[in-house]
Amino acid sequence: MQIEKWEKAYIEWQKSENLNKLLIIILSGSFLIKLFLLLKLKHMVLAGDEVEYLWHGLRIARGETYEVQNVVYDHFNSSHWGPGYIYFIVVILRLFHEKIFFIKLIQILLSTISAYFIYLLARSIFNKSIALLSVFIFSIYPTLIAYTHYLYPETLYIFLLTVIIYLLTAFSVNKKKSYLLMAGLFLG
Repeated sequence: MQIEKWEKAYIEWQKSENLNKLLIIILSGSFLIKLFLLLKLKHMVLAGDEVEYLWHGLRIARGETYEVQNVVYDHFNSSHWGPGYIYFIVVILRLFHEKIFFIKLIQILLSTISAYFIYLLARSIFNKSIALLSVFIFSIYPTLIAYTHYLYPETLYIFLLTVIIYLLTAFSVNKKKSYLLMAGLFLG
């Protein structure tokens, strides 16, 4: 009887280990695919809003102001853009000597971390199998893969939103106020 319990526990442990290995494979594969595409498309020309985000990021990184005074430029009106993503770009530009490659690389890292938080969230609500399916779908979704290579705020905002939802869900289960504090910090 005792041996059967140990065998059952060992089988469950093996199954859990295999699922953990599968998670690592999915996350690693997601990161490597995005990295490969980044290296392959590193000479892609910026267009549209990407130019605006980079332009304002460079201005602030170089010590200039966010707002443009006395410039005739019909397309841009900075009042409809929040400064969050631009300041995200500023930090990276300052840390990595104005290299756009590193903005995209950090976005790839954020996307991979978002996938992990989606796994944690789905596991806490459903089970490991559903969580793996969720992270797999998130990791191979073409639009999300593409957006990590553009200077658009979606990757950062998906990351922040995923972390906030995870922390609020963890608070609803554990009732620890530290989860609320961290969610508030990520919320801004």
